[in-house]
Amino acid sequence: MGITATPLVRAGAVSPPPELPAHGPILFPLAGDEAEVAAARRDGLTVTVEPPLEVERRDLAVREHAAGRSAVDAIRVDPTLLPWMRLATWADAAIPERLLRRARLRLRAGHASVSYWLGARDEATPEEWRWLTSSYCALLYHRLAGELREGQERVDVSPTTFRRHLRALRALGFRFPTFDELVGFHLHRTPLPPRSVVVTVDDGTADVVTPLLESASFRPQLFVVTQAGGAASWLGRAPLATEEDLRALTAAGVVVGAHSRTHADLAAPDVNLAAEVQGSVGDIRAAVGAHSVPFAYPNGRFDERSVVAVELAGCPYAFGTLPGANGVGVDRYALRRVSAKEWDSAVSIAWKAATGRPVPAMWEAWLVRRYALARRLRS
Repeated sequence: MGITATPLVRAGAVSPPPELPAHGPILFPLAGDEAEVAAARRDGLTVTVEPPLEVERRDLAVREHAAGRSAVDAIRVDPTLLPWMRLATWADAAIPERLLRRARLRLRAGHASVSYWLGARDEATPEEWRWLTSSYCALLYHRLAGELREGQERVDVSPTTFRRHLRALRALGFRFPTFDELVGFHLHRTPLPPRSVVVTVDDGTADVVTPLLESASFRPQLFVVTQAGGAASWLGRAPLATEEDLRALTAAGVVVGAHSRTHADLAAPDVNLAAEVQGSVGDIRAAVGAHSVPFAYPNGRFDERSVVAVELAGCPYAFGTLPGANGVGVDRYALRRVSAKEWDSAVSIAWKAATGRPVPAMWEAWLVRRYALARRLRS
């Protein structure tokens, strides 16, 4: 079995990378190949796998174990390889698969599917292993008014429901990491507690201030549009929080981050990224006296240019709106979140906090019907 690397043609590219040999693609051997493949991907090559040869199960397990050990050693030498390696994929597996994998690891089962992870665990220090297998999910809220205006049913959650969600998660054993813990996880290889979930709120409307002050012990993060004329035009001109509100939230322990100046589409070709990104980060620093400010992209829209702008602004991480868990392989400037809804029950919000994903469609439809029926009965 061999692995062939061929040029990755990006938008606007006119030629393959000059370091490619003139005679054609690069062939990697099977044994100990992961670091080389990761480097090829990082350097702009597409990796394809040749048709596999038959390998004895025992030989495959031995090779996989060796690959896991060498992968850990490789990221010690060159940490930038990690996003392209299997080491980065622990959190991408579904929860049942992760639980089965952990059980097999405890038993040191010789199953080929866990041999790689056995090798990685054997090579890693306990601290490295906890970090490699750490992850967290992020919940996304917007308004906390409970008005449910037409067109805002999916972005408005009542304060009562918001509090019920948070109490349910705490009762179920979820942990709420601090801002410093998240920075440590993404920048300093510090493990997170199991079942970590981050509560995020976008836009900074005035109706979120009191619910967040009351829920500051859950360490929520509020991402604020800083120069929209005092009202959210994209949310029916709902009033925005004032600088005094933001200072009160910061004093209570709420993390206040930037969400652009005008809620602009940061992936648009004509957007002024310096004003929208660096400007909004500067506004937040001046308003609340924060040195390190996280970012959330308006409507989850970003591209390579906007990511670079966020990094240049000195933000330690940034959230989008794609669903999923945030493990060690997720770009810290493209973090994942899942939206919470007014009709989420304790069970469905726990599903979202555990998986980072929306509930299945049939379950969602049942939740919506149940919620609509309850509203009719109350009215």
